[in-house]
Amino acid sequence: MSLSFVRAICIGAALLYFTAYPAFAQRFRVQVLASFDSVPSTYFAQRGLKNIWRTTDATGVFRYYFGTYPNALEAEKARQQLIVRGFSQATVIDIEEQRLLADVSRCAYFKGGPLPIVESDSVRFVYFESGKATLSEAGKKQVAYMLQLLKTVPQSHLYVLGYADALGTSLANMELATERTRVVRDFLLDHDIAPERIHLYAYGEIEASSVEDAEEVQNEYERAELRKQFRCAILVWRKSAY
Repeated sequence: MSLSFVRAICIGAALLYFTAYPAFAQRFRVQVLASFDSVPSTYFAQRGLKNIWRTTDATGVFRYYFGTYPNALEAEKARQQLIVRGFSQATVIDIEEQRLLADVSRCAYFKGGPLPIVESDSVRFVYFESGKATLSEAGKKQVAYMLQLLKTVPQSHLYVLGYADALGTSLANMELATERTRVVRDFLLDHDIAPERIHLYAYGEIEASSVEDAEEVQNEYERAELRKQFRCAILVWRKSAY
């Protein structure tokens, strides 16, 4: 089965999901904490939190979640309550938006990996050289495009999702993905965008087994070209924060 065929299936499944099951769209979760170290269940119980569940992504990051909510308002209320309890890292996760921006079978908040979706008026891709987090001239143009949107709509926000290919260690790739989001943020800060309008999410390396599999990809040139698409930061502009 070719890699392009697998991707076509993934995209088709994603489209089917959103057209056939609208009642389940736009669900939200609250990520309480993300850490490279496992946190004992007593840590949350002592702070009055029950029914916390944990996932571990392929980069080794432990992610702890609390609640599933039908809309962003309820999820935000829960997040604010968690902040009051001392969980300053609490983050609202838009499940369906993450599915659009990540592998259809494994959401980005479990494991990174953008679908090969096309750019739009509110989505742009910034690509980086292997192992680097320096904005190219093409990358600067993409960030500048988002800069103009942020200036045109003062209440709007930008979400920056950082990724890396699977070369190197997972920890190094997480750090590299983080640096890629930061370089985008620094560009915007230098152009007078308030930091609270820029939201950074680093997901590290993508699950690239199909790219690295010799049976799927027949030559190194093709493999190198495929890896390039995962050295990126995805810029998602929204008219208001969620």
